[in-house]
Amino acid sequence: MTSIEWKNATPEQHNLWKYARGLLAYTTITPLCYTGPLAASEYLTYNAGKLYVALKLEFYNLIDANAGVNELILYNMANAVKLEATDMFPVWDTTAAVIKYSNGCLKLDVECFSRVQTSGGFYTYIRFNGFRLNV
Repeated sequence: MTSIEWKNATPEQHNLWKYARGLLAYTTITPLCYTGPLAASEYLTYNAGKLYVALKLEFYNLIDANAGVNELILYNMANAVKLEATDMFPVWDTTAAVIKYSNGCLKLDVECFSRVQTSGGFYTYIRFNGFRLNV
């Protein structure tokens, strides 16, 4: 990356870039901006030769209220769990007289990961803006 491209980066973005650059000897850096369904995306498949460096990362739940809580799981380069998060909250369904969980939008800034998994599959939509580093 040239200094021109990073002149307006935040301190967190600089730190993440230094961390990611020190992890591996990358061969290519691909700027990547993806907005679309998570189900058919490359983010679900583990590959030891790739690392995603996200400057902005958003996950959306486009399904109505669910019976269970959905977690988003990010994995590190060793395919081990790095982060588990959710942005769903309980709501009372007066018709069925049970607790359900509302739609959530999970937004993460300045994050790196090798793959994504959702438990329950309720996060159906992703927005990624960042880079893919290939080894």
